[in-house]
Amino acid sequence: MNPFTNAKIIGSDVKSADYIRTDLKRGDLNYPMSRSELCLFAECPLKWIGGYRNKASAEMLWGSLVDCLALTPDDFSREWAIQPETYPAAKGEIKPWSNNATYCRQWRKEQAGKRITDAETLREVETAVHTLKASFNSILSDCKRQVLVTAEYHDERTDITIPVKGLIDIVPNGEFARSLMDLKT
Repeated sequence: MNPFTNAKIIGSDVKSADYIRTDLKRGDLNYPMSRSELCLFAECPLKWIGGYRNKASAEMLWGSLVDCLALTPDDFSREWAIQPETYPAAKGEIKPWSNNATYCRQWRKEQAGKRITDAETLREVETAVHTLKASFNSILSDCKRQVLVTAEYHDERTDITIPVKGLIDIVPNGEFARSLMDLKT
């Protein structure tokens, strides 16, 4: 028997930030938890309730940038900033970027809410996305992206019903219409 009921497609082209956003506080019974949050909670509930988050790794940022450029490229300028390679120093000379310099710290502060990448990483990701699109063009040119689905999961053992949601990266049409795809890097 399928433990999921009341499954619904809410919409497509859903922004990751909208999918993740909640006005509820950690610890509230209705607070939505991702897989990674469930793992953090299992490790130490008090630490999780206190607000602990894993730091974003270079790999996580790479994956997020690939997701953005491959699935929602129109969102790039709103969600990402490209860190300059140089900055103007106090005496007018141009120096290599340094996160310790006052100018650089101010620039980063002005990017509040955006993720930051450097030009070299962006070029590498663009190359990867170009390869991805070339290899899977027939799927990516005719699909729904970032599809939000909701359902309820009923656990028979505890008789608890838990609301769940998911953001499916790619829902193809055509030859692969019976498939769901999640982009991993």
